[in-house]
Amino acid sequence: MKIDGIKISRKILADLKRKISGFRKKPILAVIWLGDNFICGKFIKAKAETAKSIGVGFKLFKFCARVGEKEVQDLIEKLNADSNIDGIMIQLPVPEGLDRKKLISKISPVKDVDGLRFCAGLDSKFLPAVALAILEALDLAKVNLKRAKIAVIGKGFLVGNSIGKLFSSRAVKFAVIDSKTKNADKIISEADVVITATGKSNLIKCSFLKEGVVLIDAGSAEEAGKITGDSEPACYAKASFYTPVPGGIGPITVAMLMKNLVEKS
Repeated sequence: MKIDGIKISRKILADLKRKISGFRKKPILAVIWLGDNFICGKFIKAKAETAKSIGVGFKLFKFCARVGEKEVQDLIEKLNADSNIDGIMIQLPVPEGLDRKKLISKISPVKDVDGLRFCAGLDSKFLPAVALAILEALDLAKVNLKRAKIAVIGKGFLVGNSIGKLFSSRAVKFAVIDSKTKNADKIISEADVVITATGKSNLIKCSFLKEGVVLIDAGSAEEAGKITGDSEPACYAKASFYTPVPGGIGPITVAMLMKNLVEKS
């Protein structure tokens, strides 16, 4: 069964829109974009459109890939001090030569609505939006996290890392798989739940998975100008529940970002 991220996000966003309509001041999200990454552009556009649709203010601060680190740090500190700005996020990835953790550390914990500080092992008032989106999908699939065999494919900063930290904090057992993992095929084939976020298009083949698996594809890659996931489409027929790309975890993540922002306001 497809987990329809667009449908789920619409329900969350409708609730948020009703809440915002009762606010004296609309929440404002500041997004920092460094460079010209294609997928970043797609995600930022989705955030901007979503914000407008529910009455959230959206401010984009775009820099070229060669921007100096201090310039970005100065902007973040300015946004931290601005009482009109409710949330601050950096659209990842950042260009080579910039210290990701140093930049993230400058975001105030109370304005870290994307949970980037959590990903970096720093204190934050928020869980990462993408991790919350994955939990939402698992809940809809009625996964018992204490009993299921879970495989997390990829150790990326934003997804694999954050969901791993979240599972560990909740005493959920899981296996993390990367290119160096021994017996990776066996671990994946026995998993009740596969969460993948490598950013490698069609890496996960149908033959890797067991019948009835819950497949959470949080990967995103660009192929011929389109966003694709980690899983080949044939995997969907084998899964009891799956998140498509696009239209799965992505829209739910944007909704969770807005939820963090609204709950902070």
